Amino acid sequence: MAILKLNLSEDVLKLVSCIRFKELPHFEENDQREHVGYEIDMQSIYGGDFLLEDMSYILGLYDQHIPDTEDDADGPKFPREIEEKMIQLHLFILDNLDSIEEIVHQHVLKGGVTPGEYKCKDWQRIWEKVEK
Repeated sequence: MAILKLNLSEDVLKLVSCIRFKELPHFEENDQREHVGYEIDMQSIYGGDFLLEDMSYILGLYDQHIPDTEDDADGPKFPREIEEKMIQLHLFILDNLDSIEEIVHQHVLKGGVTPGEYKCKDWQRIWEKVEK
């Protein structure tokens, strides 16, 4: 039996709270649309057209973009250290999306998710916040 641990920072939670979903359509033979579920909108995960721009607004970093890059075809540019920070946060979320989703849903009636460390037994997947 292994114990899984996940540390959720305030920045991770800011981004997770903005994850966008899209409806999955299903068409029957008579072309009547029938709702069958949702999935994360990976083309616009945080709501806009440019990943780093979206993340920078959510994290309060947009004012640190490189001047005169606002209208670039692939979105505004940021200094390397800020760009790397945002990419690492995004990759952390993608790598741990199943665990983050479990934590969010399991803590809805426990006051919500707050920054900190969470743990669970790998076979049980019932997450608890580690109180220090």
